[in-house]
Amino acid sequence: MKTHTFLKGILFSLLLSAGSITTSAQTTTGNILGSVTDARGAAIPNAQVAAINIETNFSRNAMTDSSGQYNIQCLPPGTYRVEATADSFKTYQRTGVVVEISRNVCIDPLLIRRLLSTQPKRIISSWKLA
Repeated sequence: MKTHTFLKGILFSLLLSAGSITTSAQTTTGNILGSVTDARGAAIPNAQVAAINIETNFSRNAMTDSSGQYNIQCLPPGTYRVEATADSFKTYQRTGVVVEISRNVCIDPLLIRRLLSTQPKRIISSWKLA
């Protein structure tokens, strides 16, 4: 009977220890995630998305997947600027994005196509006749 009580005591102690380990392993960072699209709502794959901490200039980058989704993980708490870039599109910027511990912030950048120049190109050539 004493052995049974002793084993219960050890089991109870182990459970308490495991509980304290679990609570001390809580996260101290947050995430910025979202979807990058164009004006028609089409996903933009392979767009580069950056989160830059305004106070420390710490940055972390991610690239969008084939469905335009990105996830920038493990960001220290703070205020960030989010930038998204892709070929043939203007750069998207949003400032004042607040990241908090254990929170996800959803930012869905909308990229606008760059306008092509409407000015005619001048072609200069020189010809010499022999």
